Amino acid sequence: MGTPSSGEADGPMHGAPNCSADCNGAVEGGYTTGLNIVPTEKLEAVSNTKYDYIVVGGGAGGIPLAAALAEDKSLRILLLERGASRDEHPETRMQSKWVDLAKTGAVELLRTESGVWSARGNVLGGGTAVNIGFWGHASPDNIKAEGWDAEAMQSAYAYLGARLSFPGTVGPVQELIQEAWQEVGVGSFNGVTPEHVPGVKTVMLTFNSDGVRHAADELLVGVKNVDIVTRALVSGVCFSDDDGDLTAIGVEFEGADGVPRHAHVIPAGGEVILCAGAVGTPQLLALSGIGPEPALRGLGITPRVNLPVGLNLADNPLVGLLIQLGDFPRERGLASVAGITGQHIHLAMVGEKAATGGIAWGIVPDLPPRLRTPETLAAMAAAVEALSPDDREQLTRAVLVLVKAYRVKSRGSVTLRSTDPRAQPAVDLAHFQHPDDVTDGIAAISVLRSILGSQTLNPWKCDTVPDALLRLVPGLAAIPPGQFPGALPFLPDEADAATWLKDKVVTCWHTHGTCRVGEVVDTWHRVKGVRALRVMDASVLRDCPGTSPMATIMALGRVLGLRMCAERPRR
Repeated sequence: MGTPSSGEADGPMHGAPNCSADCNGAVEGGYTTGLNIVPTEKLEAVSNTKYDYIVVGGGAGGIPLAAALAEDKSLRILLLERGASRDEHPETRMQSKWVDLAKTGAVELLRTESGVWSARGNVLGGGTAVNIGFWGHASPDNIKAEGWDAEAMQSAYAYLGARLSFPGTVGPVQELIQEAWQEVGVGSFNGVTPEHVPGVKTVMLTFNSDGVRHAADELLVGVKNVDIVTRALVSGVCFSDDDGDLTAIGVEFEGADGVPRHAHVIPAGGEVILCAGAVGTPQLLALSGIGPEPALRGLGITPRVNLPVGLNLADNPLVGLLIQLGDFPRERGLASVAGITGQHIHLAMVGEKAATGGIAWGIVPDLPPRLRTPETLAAMAAAVEALSPDDREQLTRAVLVLVKAYRVKSRGSVTLRSTDPRAQPAVDLAHFQHPDDVTDGIAAISVLRSILGSQTLNPWKCDTVPDALLRLVPGLAAIPPGQFPGALPFLPDEADAATWLKDKVVTCWHTHGTCRVGEVVDTWHRVKGVRALRVMDASVLRDCPGTSPMATIMALGRVLGLRMCAERPRR
């Protein structure tokens, strides 16, 4: 892969001191979950071990990378994950529990600068353990544009998909939406496929037909040469610059016991790979002195390498309608269908809590983001809980139809608020800041209007406000019987469309781009100006691939791991 680029440091760094170790012990495995999770009482052995690779972050990028590296049984890998194992969060295993995950420690909610709520996994498996499970490939054009090895990507998709993906199950409500999409011109039906092709499809999921989730951590079951430390808070990368080149030699972390420790890689060929996601990785790099120099100095961090870390954050905004379907048959599940056009991704969510389950996640498009405070969300949740069983049942007769902007040009940022690694950074998603994104959003409103007015839905949508909605929003009583449009929020006039987009936007948690290839890392994800330090997660992406980026991030992790093994000098 060539020689990593080098750089120079200015001296000691705030929050991540230089460190070294001379031990070569090993941590034994054999735990009941089948995962080689290091118990708290053995964490000292981790600090006494020199690893070939340290992977920070056990999510969509980190686990496939670690699993691929571990195929070389001569290698020793350490995986540090800030969350607990899924054994401690059994709710992550079932599709039926998804709407309640935001109330658990498996998810960390984050209110962004605009007030839109975002979320990230706080459990081994990362986002793959808490998302809605869409398994979709990048298109061939996307793979070519990114310069990825098409054959290697397809091989990785096949390897991972055979272990983790299953055909989605579609019930009567989702079939109805698929028909409506076809009616309004989204495209013809393409069957069940993970491929990103224009038209309507049933997706592949990481939930099987019984609603059981298969997340990335399953790739490490029985893998003995990967030591996994859960509840590990990494505070920064450790460096050496003895030969004039800045080189990553390990990380500083705190285990579940609260004791500060170091972990180290071997001097020759060892590497640290940050896989903490589009928010977590730029935070760690900045804490380690790698990022925009003025911002680092403003927090008292001595800059080591001046790079645009945390800039160019992109997110794919969602707008949608909660359509009330009256007496149409209900459907259990979550989401198994998608529609793809050049501009947009169309999604639909069903199930017993489609109407109210999003409150815990901050998905409340009826409120402008600035009003989506924790106090308001708590009041909304309490109001729903106070409804009678009949009213709550009535609310389940709905489908949430969403449109995701596919290619976005608005760019935000992730910046440190403090040098405390526990503190959430400031996240600016910058939704609909670029005029082209506003144009695409207005087109999405037009599609939503067409779907709501489709002949497919007309026989089923409510034309009178359901009693349960009246109890939650008494102001809806002003709408005469027979004149309810059938959905909330109300769609805007053309003059109000741009404001409506910013007031109704939510996120689908597809943040990316904060350590982009060519700007922060090179083609093989080596951080510029630093030896033995890479990034492998959504932060390296220049665009969001496919219906969901999960499968592509996992495939990239596997491809990178296999390449690193293949090009590693033999001992």
